Amino acid sequence: MNEETPPAKVRPAKTNLTYVDYIEDFKVRMEIHNFEVDELVKDLKSGYQSAKPVFNNIVDYLKQSYKKAFSAVDNVTTETKEKALEQDS
Repeated sequence: MNEETPPAKVRPAKTNLTYVDYIEDFKVRMEIHNFEVDELVKDLKSGYQSAKPVFNNIVDYLKQSYKKAFSAVDNVTTETKEKALEQDS
């Protein structure tokens, strides 16, 4: 087999972009970045506002369920607790 080697790459003597071109490109990229970050913040705020009522409802439900479940235990007299323990054993 006869394999040909690719020609060696040579760096161009002069770059095509000037220092000013790089600065202008950086400025444009920063404007795009700032716009995207602002949009992200808006989306996060909107998502938080949407999720907040749902989360609050869940917390309220859990609080009510906890109180309902454990208030029944608090209202039980010592005598009733002893009878329940005797039945379990």
